[in-house]
Amino acid sequence: MVDISNIKNFTVIGAGLMGGYIAQLALLAGFEKVTINDIQIESIKKCVSRIVNGAYDEKEGLKAIESAGKLESGLTTDILLKRLKIEMDLAQAVKDADFVIEAVPEDLKLKQEIFKKLGNLAPPHAILASNSSTISITKIGKHSGRPEKVVGMHFFVPLLRNRLVEVIRGKYTSDEVMDTCVTIAEKFPCPYFKEKMYVARIEKESPGFIMNRILSVLSIYLSWLIEQALEKGITFEQLDAYVSIIGNEMGWIALLDYSGLDIIYDGLNYLHEALTPDIEASKFIVERVKSGNLGAKTGKGFLEWTNGKIPKTDKIKKTDLISIEQTGLISIEQLIDALMAIMLNEGCRLLEERVISGYRVFNKVMSAMKLPSAFKMAKRNYEKWIVLLEELAEKTGKNYLKPCKLMKSGEFFNMKN
Repeated sequence: MVDISNIKNFTVIGAGLMGGYIAQLALLAGFEKVTINDIQIESIKKCVSRIVNGAYDEKEGLKAIESAGKLESGLTTDILLKRLKIEMDLAQAVKDADFVIEAVPEDLKLKQEIFKKLGNLAPPHAILASNSSTISITKIGKHSGRPEKVVGMHFFVPLLRNRLVEVIRGKYTSDEVMDTCVTIAEKFPCPYFKEKMYVARIEKESPGFIMNRILSVLSIYLSWLIEQALEKGITFEQLDAYVSIIGNEMGWIALLDYSGLDIIYDGLNYLHEALTPDIEASKFIVERVKSGNLGAKTGKGFLEWTNGKIPKTDKIKKTDLISIEQTGLISIEQLIDALMAIMLNEGCRLLEERVISGYRVFNKVMSAMKLPSAFKMAKRNYEKWIVLLEELAEKTGKNYLKPCKLMKSGEFFNMKN
């Protein structure tokens, strides 16, 4: 365990949904000063309100966490808010920072511009982190002047429905910075979980890292499936409920809305170039981004977010399940098989590329996100899934879905650690 007692001042660049979540976690983790920086004062004010009152779920806010008795002894919302500072001037925001994390849109040029400024403005000892969900940490920190201090620290939404942080090494990230960031990430609390935050230490860069790489590859098939379903008259609400029953509390459609369709769009475009052309923003995402219906933050995306509340679509009605299955498109058993097969295949690719050292890491990542792990189901299913993936690749025209060499060989069973 690394001593991080000298890291007292924590600065977040970007007052969007994720920036607010990170600032809130930093407050709950006990940092002496947490500063939020953004170029728009209205964005900062909204961010502070979300920290206090919750974003799209009231349980998320500091007041609700305090009411539930989940704050550390002696702490109150008022005490924590006295540690929260707002600052529009970047130089002032980072002048005494020990740790800076950027949480701006998923745009490489924008992130590079910010890190170039941070390299000039932040104290020499400060660690510079990016919350990028897909982009190379090496490329982000390229012009910082201190690439050894640059690291990835990727959080996930919704804040209180998972307990995962990915810490990603760039090409030049020092061992000391990696060790320090892992310790910082482990310090973040999970108010509504018995388990601690799980920190996935990623020593080799990969587009999308672990979790978002898995999700983006799942989206290849899900986007195709949704397009087929829409043609058969199935609604987004029904689809959201249908996919949610694989284990996550929030359905696939609601999660896209919640994350922000503009952010999803940018991430998919990056992965289209960096990982495979078979990953792309689907027509129904592009249409909503162009129309400005970006999801929860605008009140409308695929679903209606009345007063900013999560739509109640996570429990499917039996009649809806029957109506979907009667289209002949897919049964729930077939859907689960398809998703698990794709997940196992991409997990095997991560093993092949040595992004993860063993599938135990994959299992822990899935558990932290409250999702099932395909590796736990592989022994009795993987041969059937190999055939299924070949069929899916042919049906969708997406060759990336074909089973990789490691999956076909079954050698992954010997790669637990």
